[in-house]
Amino acid sequence: MEEPDRPADPTCPHTASTPTILKTATQQARQSTSVDQGSEALAVAVLVAVHLSTSTFRAIWKLWNYDRRGATPLTILYHALSTIGVLGAGFLAVVTAPDLDRFVPEGVDAVNAVWTAALAAILGAGLRQAMAREELEPVDRISKARADIGDQVWAHCDSAAAENGTDPDLLRAIIATEALQRPRWMRRLENLFGRVLGPGTYGVAQMHSLRPIDDIQSVNLLALSLRDVRPGVDEDGQPYQERTMAILERHNGSDVFIGCALEIYTDLLPYPLERTPRRAEGGRGIIEVTRIARDGQVFSISGTASVHEGNLQAVVDGNPASSITVHPSAPGRGKFFLSVPLSTKHVDLLQPDESEGEGPPQSEFMAHLDLTER
Repeated sequence: MEEPDRPADPTCPHTASTPTILKTATQQARQSTSVDQGSEALAVAVLVAVHLSTSTFRAIWKLWNYDRRGATPLTILYHALSTIGVLGAGFLAVVTAPDLDRFVPEGVDAVNAVWTAALAAILGAGLRQAMAREELEPVDRISKARADIGDQVWAHCDSAAAENGTDPDLLRAIIATEALQRPRWMRRLENLFGRVLGPGTYGVAQMHSLRPIDDIQSVNLLALSLRDVRPGVDEDGQPYQERTMAILERHNGSDVFIGCALEIYTDLLPYPLERTPRRAEGGRGIIEVTRIARDGQVFSISGTASVHEGNLQAVVDGNPASSITVHPSAPGRGKFFLSVPLSTKHVDLLQPDESEGEGPPQSEFMAHLDLTER
């Protein structure tokens, strides 16, 4: 007598039917995949959190606690893009992990790969440190900012300052610092968004306006805000730091901005090779010679002067005095240029109105140039 067929035991591989085995294997694979994906997501989240907390978030914390006013737009944009980039990389790592498993080595190969990556990271960090550029000196900052601003706007500071009774070099120091923090491409974006957003700070001087303005208009507004403002210089021709910093703070209260602008302003001020003993308003010499250089077969002499009627007298090797025109570039002060033959030995520059009559000695208003050793 034949025994009836017993129902298949689903837990026994020898008795389970093929569809049952496939179904069970599929469920187990899904559970394993779900667990793997969860573990991978957790691992990536931990790595992302550690990375951001020790780099970007740490930098933001320092900025917030120690130099909140020094958060420049470029710095804020950098940290925002950095955070977005790290989060995006973490998301892609979780999404693409199942497809990249076959590229991940196992066992000894994995250990070797980790050591190779660590060695490459150390070598890369050392190479980056060795090739890292040093912080720009003020003169290099000026060159970089001037290239960004353009010669037209840079030269426009002279006329804008003359119209408003302020120092053109002070204007240049401010716009140079702003240009380093807000390059031309960023200013263009600000003007583009400003067409929709309306009021804001625009132009190379970052002046408040109800609508976007260009760099020339921005410099004009800056000069107007500094009308009749001149920091002045000490006996060595250096700007009074506290006064200058107070002026810069009125424009931008950031300590980073003030420090950078002060350095640039100090470097922009022409160092006098020769000057009159008598000083003009602001502490500078009435006549200051800032450049003596050979130009072909002549000596080119240039500088600035604060003289009446915009004229100087030049006495070359004791010959009769000749008149030199002083071109206005700042309130009560202008630039002059003079060329003399290479055979010239002495040049005396003096203020015409003080050359005769009673009053201080003529030498007080004279800048004497000795060219015998040039």
